[in-house]
Amino acid sequence: MSAPVLSVIIPTLGVRPELLRAIASTQAQVAVPCVALVVVNGNRFDPRLIARLEADPSVRLIRTPVPGVAHARLLGVSHVETPYFSLLDDDDELLPDCLAPVMEVLEAGADVVATNGLIEIGGNLSVKHDNLMGYGEDHALALLYENWAASGGLYCRTAGVPVALFEGLPNYMELTQLGMRMTMHCRVSRIDCKTFIYHIGAAEQATASPAFVRAEPVVMAQIASEVTRRDIRAKLRRKRSAALHDCAELELGRQNIGRAWRDHVASMIGGGGHRYLSYTRHLVRETVSMWLRGLRPAAVPVATAGPASRGPDL
Repeated sequence: MSAPVLSVIIPTLGVRPELLRAIASTQAQVAVPCVALVVVNGNRFDPRLIARLEADPSVRLIRTPVPGVAHARLLGVSHVETPYFSLLDDDDELLPDCLAPVMEVLEAGADVVATNGLIEIGGNLSVKHDNLMGYGEDHALALLYENWAASGGLYCRTAGVPVALFEGLPNYMELTQLGMRMTMHCRVSRIDCKTFIYHIGAAEQATASPAFVRAEPVVMAQIASEVTRRDIRAKLRRKRSAALHDCAELELGRQNIGRAWRDHVASMIGGGGHRYLSYTRHLVRETVSMWLRGLRPAAVPVATAGPASRGPDL
């Protein structure tokens, strides 16, 4: 086999058997020789699985005691020794021998190529992006409405994508923030060819978790703090308001009425916050109900109170 030209960075805790499927999908690439650059983060790994990877000459294994997918990707990128690299989650896979169209675009001068893929749910496959090519060459706008920064669908020229773009990313929505950075610092292309299968599972459970809900407005603020375009910042403010509204609903469901009020007030003073004005009646009703049940909530903050989810102002 020819020397690898593309490193497929696979962050993992080293416990999922699906990791072997992800690695096998990189080894199945014929037109574009790949190496699986597996980054095991944390100390929860399965020793038998790690021993198997260490014995595989086609796998490049890196281990770090620091947990977190963002740090693992940063470490992987900093160890790339091939002209190109890509990202892949350990429970997903590349489609067989699918990378020739990607390489054509990279070799024509693109720094980043974003592709389409398939979603697998219960054995049924569907296309991930219905409108991947929408919004023309406005990749930043497309990112907000058809998030093309997907693991398995990002292919990068090593010399054209600085390692610094991977620094300081959160562990939630990190690829969205990375994608926005790429639109500002790299030559991005989107091509509607399918390169990966995205298996619905733990990642989707994570996006429904309270930690993800609370992290979303913070990440929206972080992304906006790095953006110079006023129209994109305005759209991010609206998304942050929506995320804060989700936080308010989450906290109300937990009967954290004081925190729910803080998030609600913050959602209304952001972009497009008037959309959530009617939710005030619902909060008032629930607050009174809790008082009547003897569950004295924390005092309702004044309208100038800051949001519960802290981050740079948009």
